[in-house]
Amino acid sequence: MVVFPLWRRFAMSQELNILNLCESCAAALRHAMDSDFPKELHRSLQQRLFLLETALDEFKQNHIDFEEICNHLIDAIYVSDKNGKTIYVNQAYLDFSGLKKEDFVGKSVYEINQEKKLYTNGVIPAVLNTKERKEAVGTVISSNQKIFITGIPIFDGRGELKYAVAHDKDIDQLEKLKDALALLKSQQA
Repeated sequence: MVVFPLWRRFAMSQELNILNLCESCAAALRHAMDSDFPKELHRSLQQRLFLLETALDEFKQNHIDFEEICNHLIDAIYVSDKNGKTIYVNQAYLDFSGLKKEDFVGKSVYEINQEKKLYTNGVIPAVLNTKERKEAVGTVISSNQKIFITGIPIFDGRGELKYAVAHDKDIDQLEKLKDALALLKSQQA
C-alpha cells in the first residue's frame, strides 16, 4: 500500500485519494488471488476485481482534475474546511506569498491570520463565523502587494458550511483592467 507523507495527503484532492485507495485495493486483490484460495472465493475475487478495475477506468476517463485547473489560474485560491483547517492553496497563492504549501496546508487559518506573516485583512475567519460572503483589501506581507480578497462560504447538501474559499486578486491587475475598460469605452464613443 502506498503511504503519502501527512502534508502530501492534505494537498491531494479527495478524488485522487479515493483513486489511490481503489488502486491499492485492486493490487491487494490481485495479490490475494495469487495465493491458494478456494475456487469459489477465487471466482468471487475475480468478479470484484473486474468491477473495481472497470469503475477505476471509467473514473479516470471522466475525472476532471480541479486541482490542476486551479493551479493554472492567475488568481490566488485558498480553501479551508468548516473548522478553519487549510486544505488547499493553489500555485498563484504560493507565488503571491512566496511560501510553500507546507506553510499553509493542515494549519489553522486562525493561527495563520493571527501571526500576520502572510497577509493583512484575511477574510476566511469572518466567512467561517458569519457563513456569508466577505470582501476586503489586504496586503501580502512579503511583497507589500495590495490584493482584493473575496471570501465565499460553500455549503453541503444539508445547508451546513463545508468550506470557506478565499479568492485573491492583485489590485494592480484590477487597475490595468479598469484602464483597459476605460480605453475601450473611449474608443467606442
